[in-house]
Amino acid sequence: MHLVKVDWFRVLKSLNRPGYSVQQITDDTGVTKSTLLGCKREAKPRHSPGKALFELWCSALSRDRSQFPFITCKSRSMLRRSALSSPLQIQRGLT
Repeated sequence: MHLVKVDWFRVLKSLNRPGYSVQQITDDTGVTKSTLLGCKREAKPRHSPGKALFELWCSALSRDRSQFPFITCKSRSMLRRSALSSPLQIQRGLT
C-alpha cells in the first residue's frame, strides 16, 4: 500500500514563481505567516488553511486539482522520514 501526502513545500514554491510573496498568500487566503513557514518546513496545515492554499494554487496557476503536488511513500516510516527530507530526495528515493 502506498501512502500519499501533499507536498506543501512544492505548493508554496510554485506560488512564489509567478510572484506571490508570503504576504500576498496571507492576504489572499487568510492563512497566517507562521502556518506558511511551517508548510515550507513540511508541516501539515489544518484543513481550512490547507483548503485555502489548494484553492489559491489552482486559481493562481490555472491548474486542475489532479495536478496538485503530492508525495507518494511506500510505508509509514518513509512518510515520517519525508518530513525531514527534501521533496527532491523523496522523488528520487534517496530517503
